[in-house]
Amino acid sequence: MRLTSSTTSRRSISQQLMRAPSVGVGRRIYLESGDDRVYKRATVVSQENTVVWVVDEAGLRCAVDLGFGELYYANDATSFDDMCAMEHLHEPAMLENLKTRTYAYVGTVLVAMNPFQPEPQPLKSDYIEATFGARKPHPYALAELAFQRLVGRDQSVVVGGESGAGKTETARMVVDYLAERGGEDKGGSLVDLVKALSPVLEALGNAATPRNPNSSRFGRYLKLNFDCRRRLVGGTLETYLLEKSRVSKRNSGPGESNFHALHHVVDKQRRTGSSRERRRRRRYVADQSTSSTIEQAAPRKENDAIPTLEAVDGALALIDATDAWRLLAATLALGDVDVDGDDSTSVIDVNSAALAEFADALGLDIASLEAVCRVVTHRTVKTKTETFDTPRDKRDGTFARDALARTLYAKTFDVVVDKCNGALGGGGASSYVEEEEGPRRSSEEKKKKRSSYIGILDVFGFESFEEDGGNAFETLLINFANESLQEHFCESIFEAEMRLFEEEGILHHGALDVTPPSSRGTLDLIAGSTSPPGILPLLDAQCAVGKNSKESDATFLAKVHQTHRRALARTHPKELRSRFHVHHYAAVVAYAVGGDDDGDSGSWTEANVDATPEGLAAIVQRHSTSPFARECLRRFDEEEEPTGTSENDDDASMIFFSQKKKNKKKKKTVASSFCQ
Repeated sequence: MRLTSSTTSRRSISQQLMRAPSVGVGRRIYLESGDDRVYKRATVVSQENTVVWVVDEAGLRCAVDLGFGELYYANDATSFDDMCAMEHLHEPAMLENLKTRTYAYVGTVLVAMNPFQPEPQPLKSDYIEATFGARKPHPYALAELAFQRLVGRDQSVVVGGESGAGKTETARMVVDYLAERGGEDKGGSLVDLVKALSPVLEALGNAATPRNPNSSRFGRYLKLNFDCRRRLVGGTLETYLLEKSRVSKRNSGPGESNFHALHHVVDKQRRTGSSRERRRRRRYVADQSTSSTIEQAAPRKENDAIPTLEAVDGALALIDATDAWRLLAATLALGDVDVDGDDSTSVIDVNSAALAEFADALGLDIASLEAVCRVVTHRTVKTKTETFDTPRDKRDGTFARDALARTLYAKTFDVVVDKCNGALGGGGASSYVEEEEGPRRSSEEKKKKRSSYIGILDVFGFESFEEDGGNAFETLLINFANESLQEHFCESIFEAEMRLFEEEGILHHGALDVTPPSSRGTLDLIAGSTSPPGILPLLDAQCAVGKNSKESDATFLAKVHQTHRRALARTHPKELRSRFHVHHYAAVVAYAVGGDDDGDSGSWTEANVDATPEGLAAIVQRHSTSPFARECLRRFDEEEEPTGTSENDDDASMIFFSQKKKNKKKKKTVASSFCQ
């Protein structure tokens, strides 16, 4: 509601033309506030037609003109477990309700506020068999509701929100509750396995960002399978879009870190290594603002959100994947390999300590190191009649090294997820559990006998970072995923409400004219394949015709502004050559486009190229003594670069991983993989 000056005596146009209903002296309302509270309470003291005079909480008298918008009435009660019970349901009332509580409902939607500090949790036993709404709002209640509805009908719990909102912690609560709820008669082994998933996945897939010390840098969908008696029988895990560019990302700003697992590797080396080893600087995990060493690069232990080394160690042992530490150590060692050379060649010292550490971690003999170096310093080009090697320059050699490290990390993550699935045992959500022989059952009876699953979706949160000049390619993909989820959420909620209106016979009052908020325009802007093509198709087209470089980035950015000048949010003329703005459902986000020449660029065309230097997989299969390394590198060929097609070998920033379905056709770009 817009305020008018307390000293003005002139009547507004709306006051002259309309007569307003009486608001009532003493009525409490909400006013827009310029401070961080967004809204503040005020009390009506008098009314002159459309001008209402109020006194706010600070004692300031001001006027509100009813002709300029809706009046937000305050509720008599101050706390609601379910905000649908509010007499006046609107944004300021919801914000007021959430100021003093961590959880509240909107129907069957649980709104969770991150308290940013540990809070005492209720007993799980208090929610068992409880009717939804009979207990205080909590993720346990939502998990119990899904469990009670699990009779021949699959359920899903979607955990969404902005980065740092507490999604990972909430998903962990839901998983722990369901594991114990369905595992009461199963013994502790399967329940412990399900609980072990959280520290493993958070260690390998989470990292610190300026907004969240334990930010998910991938998406996961865990299906807990239950038999017809609702007993936990297994589970399956699917993961999506690991942000593997973070593995080799440098020049990070304050609050940024690499994946927790790499810092845990450094922590293990700090505990067991020599003083000289502890002083050695790691390229991929060192803080660029200081001369950080291994001792300074370990995770921040004072933060309880980050899984501890001991918890990750124990969880890896449960799924028989402790050798993953060796592959992670190999990733760090590869990052420490120095690539020298000039504009025409690149060279690696075959006798370097980092390369020897890399070979030891992968179980390779010293004789194979020269072949490993050649994978980084040369490209294999195949024609119809011959195959030959051409040298990479120093810059491309650095890209090749980092590409190998990123894909090695991603494949380790991939195998660990498979180990999780193997340990969980699946359970078969489509199998039937028949009792002793008896009369034939109807299809409805059989449906009730079918085993079912509860899916828990936890994805990376919506992000908008203003530090360091804007947001990168990966942020656009993350926000595109959240935009798609928001579209699905709105459609589902409004569809459910329409069904309720129909059941209650109130559709004739105009309910069919209600249009749900839609993100379709933004989704088409980002990934639309029709004319005009979206931002990601434009990026793919640029990668197909031009060398991945700053010049290609500039061309791509110019095409984005030219093609979508009306659909994009406004960009200041001075920034047209460095960024574009997208109006998302949560905020307007600025995306910075541009690279540099230091091997750690912000180039979108380089980040979008999905190519990994070939050859390392074959070396490991022939020479490695580590079964775990051979298992990981057996998948390496899926990511190897097409020979003789691109002058840059920078690996994709992110790659779509699905443990349930693997498309063996190689994806040419990250954007195309993501959209599929």
